[in-house]
Amino acid sequence: MGLLPPRGEPRDRNVAATASSRRCASDTAPRLAGVDVVFVVGLAIEVAGAALLAAGQIRLVDRTTATREPGAPRREAHQESARFTVGFALLAAGVIVQLVGYAVDGGWWLLGLAIGVIVLAAAVGRVIADAPVTSWLHRQAVEYWENEQASPD
Repeated sequence: MGLLPPRGEPRDRNVAATASSRRCASDTAPRLAGVDVVFVVGLAIEVAGAALLAAGQIRLVDRTTATREPGAPRREAHQESARFTVGFALLAAGVIVQLVGYAVDGGWWLLGLAIGVIVLAAAVGRVIADAPVTSWLHRQAVEYWENEQASPD
């Protein structure tokens, strides 16, 4: 006794609650779609940022490989680059899985939105990085170098 529900009641009492919650969820679908859009746009910007990081990482790996150290290249010299590369891949994979999850739940148009935001954010990010941020970093490096040259040792 107590293992089975009384005769006439569904075995799972949550069935009725689930059906009513579906009705409530459909009533608020436009509001929830707006929240989904915000999350998808945020995740897409993260993917674009990860892509810019990956592009920078590829250049760093090239520089590490091109750096001539005495003797043969050491495996340990590439460990930091390898960890960064794997970290980027894990970050990108996790965000892409989340984007697909939103698309499955909220509609595939969200994935299309994400792709558009990724392309736009990557392009804008690259313009910002290549112009004002590069110039600012260069000024900082020149100022540091000039101070080092001017200081008596």
